[in-house]
Amino acid sequence: MARTPWADVSNVETTVDPTVNDDSTQSLDVGSRWTNTTTNIVWFCTDNSTGAAIWKDVSNLKTNLEATTDPGSSNDITQGYFNGSVWINTSSSPIRVFTAVSTATGAAIWLQTTNTIDNSDAPGLYFLGALLDYSVGAGLPSGEIQYARAFLLAGLTIRGVEVFVDSGGANNRDLRVGLYSQAVPTDQTGVPLTRVGQSNVTPTGGTDGTYLNIMFTTPYVISSSGFFWIALVTDSSAVKLISTPTAYRENYPPIFRQTVTGTTLPATASGLSNPASAIAFAAATE
Repeated sequence: MARTPWADVSNVETTVDPTVNDDSTQSLDVGSRWTNTTTNIVWFCTDNSTGAAIWKDVSNLKTNLEATTDPGSSNDITQGYFNGSVWINTSSSPIRVFTAVSTATGAAIWLQTTNTIDNSDAPGLYFLGALLDYSVGAGLPSGEIQYARAFLLAGLTIRGVEVFVDSGGANNRDLRVGLYSQAVPTDQTGVPLTRVGQSNVTPTGGTDGTYLNIMFTTPYVISSSGFFWIALVTDSSAVKLISTPTAYRENYPPIFRQTVTGTTLPATASGLSNPASAIAFAAATE
């Protein structure tokens, strides 16, 4: 049986980064490892040609976190991928995650490691806050939109918002829900700005003690991962949603409120202030 040849590669530790001249003339083979002990940056030799050596920085593995396709054999070391690189296909449903186990030129192998979203049991719920603290049934003031922030991944299709009606639903009060984007999706200090989805006015009759899934008139596809804002508005505080105790509202993700007339969700959020009421429990649903 033929044996596979293995090169005796070097493991260099020094205080400088490698250059094009750190090549075969210095007995450095392809696959050699070079560590700058001053910066702790690790380099990997992919070409040891004389005077034209190529060293790849592998301290931070290259990733492709918002791909629209699965990786293939050509997504290899020549593109900067190394063993351990992560690739996420956000356009698939469910979203697929891959890890490189070999990045040989033209023969890369990517292992599908997990599904980040599995719709078989719970259809992609994005909960806000800590579920254990949603301990009371409380009414949102009528004429007040409450906005609560959630981080949503690119590729998701958000079809509506789910709330739990604790009591008061038998009175057939009206609810409307929506979703707002920020000016910059990744801005952690951003605020709700543009309405990208909303439901019709939905009566609560006969929903006491149940989850109420309110669907948007048109599903919204998340094109870029980032922060979005779930919006709730009701025509009466008589309907009690599972909520935080009012005194706990400072312990939750960013929340804003806006005064409106009736159950209108404006095209652009404005006049935002901190909530004075309890914070309702809600989830965006895929």
